[in-house]
Amino acid sequence: MKHSLNYICTSFLGSLLICIAFGNTARSDGGISSEWDSREFAEVRLISGTSGIGNGTDINLGLEFSLKPGWKIYWRSPGDAGSPPIIDGSRSVNLEFLEMKWPWPQRFDEGNNLTTIGYTEHVVFPIIAKAKDSLRSLGLRLKIDYQVCKTICIPVSTQLEMAIAPGHQRPTQYAQLIEKFEGKVPIAANDSIVDIDSIYIPETDNEGTLIINVTRQSPFIDPSIFLEGQAAYRFGTETMSLANSSLKAKFSVPVSSVKGNNLQNFELLITLVDAGSAKEFSHKIEAVAQTDPKQNSLALLSILFTALIGGLILNLMPCVLPVLSIKILSVLQNVGQSRLKIRLSFLASVGGILFSYLILALGTILLRNLGNSVGWGMQFQEPLFLVSLVLILTIFSCNLFGFFEIGLPSYSNSPQGSPNSQERTKWLSQSFFTGAFATLMATPCSAPFVGTSISFALSQGATEILLIFSMLGLGMAAPYILLAASPNLVGKLPRPGRWMIQLRIILGFILVATAVWLLAILAQQTTINLAFLIGTIAFVCGTSLKFASSITGKKSVLLRTLTLAIGGCSMLVFVITAPPEEKDLESTSNSQQSGWIELDESKISDLVNSGKIVFVDITADWCLTCKINKALVLDSTEIINLLDSPDIVKMQGDWTKRNPDIQNYLFSFNRFGIPFNAVYGIAAPTGAVLPELLRKTDISLALEMARGAGTFAEE
Repeated sequence: MKHSLNYICTSFLGSLLICIAFGNTARSDGGISSEWDSREFAEVRLISGTSGIGNGTDINLGLEFSLKPGWKIYWRSPGDAGSPPIIDGSRSVNLEFLEMKWPWPQRFDEGNNLTTIGYTEHVVFPIIAKAKDSLRSLGLRLKIDYQVCKTICIPVSTQLEMAIAPGHQRPTQYAQLIEKFEGKVPIAANDSIVDIDSIYIPETDNEGTLIINVTRQSPFIDPSIFLEGQAAYRFGTETMSLANSSLKAKFSVPVSSVKGNNLQNFELLITLVDAGSAKEFSHKIEAVAQTDPKQNSLALLSILFTALIGGLILNLMPCVLPVLSIKILSVLQNVGQSRLKIRLSFLASVGGILFSYLILALGTILLRNLGNSVGWGMQFQEPLFLVSLVLILTIFSCNLFGFFEIGLPSYSNSPQGSPNSQERTKWLSQSFFTGAFATLMATPCSAPFVGTSISFALSQGATEILLIFSMLGLGMAAPYILLAASPNLVGKLPRPGRWMIQLRIILGFILVATAVWLLAILAQQTTINLAFLIGTIAFVCGTSLKFASSITGKKSVLLRTLTLAIGGCSMLVFVITAPPEEKDLESTSNSQQSGWIELDESKISDLVNSGKIVFVDITADWCLTCKINKALVLDSTEIINLLDSPDIVKMQGDWTKRNPDIQNYLFSFNRFGIPFNAVYGIAAPTGAVLPELLRKTDISLALEMARGAGTFAEE
């Protein structure tokens, strides 16, 4: 009797729980689901792919997440940060078994050399459940703990309830949605993998590279892998190459946090994703290679040569145009001078260039050690830097207009040509700062080979950064070194005369135009009013310097000093105290009017899966190389017509101002500067990167490759 009473009470409480669960189940759309648990950043609910529990086994459920733009949740192995969703069904009624499955994820570069793995926008985790008794209702009461992140991470704990009645397992409206994500769950590789071998190549006691070669029966298209293991090793983003008619894929995976361990026989769970499917298999690392200093040295020598050529090409880039005037006058003023004076002048410019690159290298190392992300040209995103350049350009343009002289050699017209030590110091100082200023203006340029060498440097240690930046400086200083070594080349140039006065005025206006361009960038980053105010101060400074030129003696020097001090301090104060900028309204630029949309990395995967080709362009108002690409290639009629195809989506990221999302997107490709262009498609789901200087053929070939109709190799 007592046993029967307990059974009746238990059944009653179980039925009551199921009734409550049914009361919280959304059925208005004909499906079976829990209520949405809604937050400001995400929604989550349980859904059922079947209307009844059938024989009690293989009940298809789903844990559905809908995430706000920019937010993400994590995979079962989240990478360097984050925590995956965890479900607890211990409080459910009539539940015997519950298993959550994991669709293949995507990788996120979080900056500061951190990588995470997870999902954005929308994901459903398929769940397989089993009921204890097929004749009783299944009352699900699941506790869900998950972490959702954007710029910050928020832990969430919630409880979802849903009930499934006894009866036939007929598909609900959620069945296809669950089946779609079930198709993204990795399955056992079995016989599809013909061969796999691996070797770990240590580079230091703490990090190295894992080489994995996978051969399968059918050709690879664009594979990627995710590695998991019991130890807390950090696996970075792999690089991949294909061989043997695309039947063999070679993956090079950076590994860190090794702490001197021997990775031989370390067991990995490998998830291989390619062409819309995922396979997983276990593998033990077979061998550990001995470090080859000769091979590392050859790789470094190759990059150093690349940096040397890149620095030389920087002299031909429009980024250095603002200092072209100073270069020309520096050369012409040496016509007719002694060989020693010519050598000293150009060697001083070499010193200015090399010193500037040394400062850039040390600053990069310092910022990295402080945990900051560093990229080439990022200083042009800082209003204070732009204002400082405007002030410098104002000073140099006034010098060219003849308002005053900056260290020009007063002995140049002296028949004796014997300068005193003070005059020589001024002369050498001018040449030194000419080189330094040229370096400063070259930093927003990413010339051919510069991006490659900078990317390698920023992925290495302090020694490599110093060496590569030094070679960039040496390449940029090469023309000055040539003139210093062969002073006779200067003698073949026209001698100074009255024509130089007209040239100085023309070149002065070039510097003024450059200052106006910088003010336009400042207006984009802050406000038009602030840029106009800074421009007004610069104009007043120039007018005051002109007035000071009509005064002689110490009063003239005092007035110029006060003008520059007050003008510079005023500019800095106005920028520092400027109110925070308001959110920009939607851009109506020509590019967006012609079909460009704002870059959203989280949407690229869905667009590609729907059959679209995605063309990505990262640009900035301060990037003159980007302007060249736009004028000569992207705005050409041929490319406009090509990109206006209905199956192509054009995404553009504006990096004029700091944007962590764009920065992390670039860093995910191991790129630390712009311009940057990539093409995505069904045959290139991870993106095919184009060269920094675009050609029309580069774009057309990349589009064909992304469609699976061609091949493309980055130059």
